[in-house]
Amino acid sequence: MAKTVTFNEELWKRGMFYHCQVTEEIGLCTSLNTNVTSYYFSVSLDSMETGTNWHKAVIHCPVPFDGIFIFTYFARDTDFIINDGKPLFLNQFVKSQEYSAKEKKDLFEELSDGRVVSPRDVLLNKAVGRYLWFFFEMEAGYKYYINRLTFRFSVQSYTQLLPECFQESKEGENFLHRFLSVFQTMYDTIQEEINNISKYFDPNLIEENDLSWLADWVGCPQITEESKQIQRKWIQNSFSLIQKKGTVEGLSRLLTLVTGVRPAIIETYQIMDFYSPIVYEEVYKNLYGKDVYSFLVLFKEGDLNLDGSLKEERLEQIRDCISYYKPAYTHSELVILRPYLILGQHCYLGINSTVSTASILLLNNMTILPFQTVLSDK
Repeated sequence: MAKTVTFNEELWKRGMFYHCQVTEEIGLCTSLNTNVTSYYFSVSLDSMETGTNWHKAVIHCPVPFDGIFIFTYFARDTDFIINDGKPLFLNQFVKSQEYSAKEKKDLFEELSDGRVVSPRDVLLNKAVGRYLWFFFEMEAGYKYYINRLTFRFSVQSYTQLLPECFQESKEGENFLHRFLSVFQTMYDTIQEEINNISKYFDPNLIEENDLSWLADWVGCPQITEESKQIQRKWIQNSFSLIQKKGTVEGLSRLLTLVTGVRPAIIETYQIMDFYSPIVYEEVYKNLYGKDVYSFLVLFKEGDLNLDGSLKEERLEQIRDCISYYKPAYTHSELVILRPYLILGQHCYLGINSTVSTASILLLNNMTILPFQTVLSDK
């Protein structure tokens, strides 16, 4: 039965780094330095079985890069070699500060079972043994990201499923094994995708490149590209949001999800019902409009962080949300409430205005007059 081991942050950190580092979010990455070649040397991967056939390695690089990196690997049944008549334990050799990166590279290349340039999916031919080591050599002058590294081993070769006449010649069997491995790895890749198909439907597991595809499935418009986390939350709550689509509650929940602030929503008919037609026509028509099938969405200016060049883009995204989730054939308006009272504008007690007692104006160094102040000599 095939087995798989995937490098995580803990496994990465067991190795030795030269001019590179590992992070939880990215994996193995390098700094942009035109003068220094980066190296990563692994400690052994232990399959717990002697004579293990290491089948393939899959190297996932989320960001394309122009530089060249070299992947070198070898396998042995023991975790040491005899060097100058003495045992040299390879894991201690890798972690030792006494040896330079060049000395480690030279020894790994001497023991190498294979050396591949910039691979993404590589068959580990000739890698037979309980322990597997590898190292990356990354060309100077480029930024590298390797966020996932997966090894497959103890895979049953397709040659073992053929009649014995195809296994009699060791030389022929070796060629046939390598030839069939090409098709076997293609089949294994497809089978792995099928087995892990659920990752494409889980907003917490799906990769960012596929997130927009899943968002389209659940009716999430592409308006939150600057925050993938918001888009993931939208997908997580898509079922309950769709159930409430076209309602005040549904729109309020959606905007709270996108902005982090719960808005106030006023429907025009509520104002019309409260006042007589004559009063509404004279006083409130300019604020709330004359269409009974319209509504206003109110946000306080300070809640949306609208400073800077992204102000208009942010407001446009909120308008798109409102337009997407509002009832059909209704008119909507986004209102940003300023933190002061202006007669004839949107002023709501306890939201963007307060009632206070009168105070005496003192002209001193601490006094300021807001722009809406009116001075009179009466």
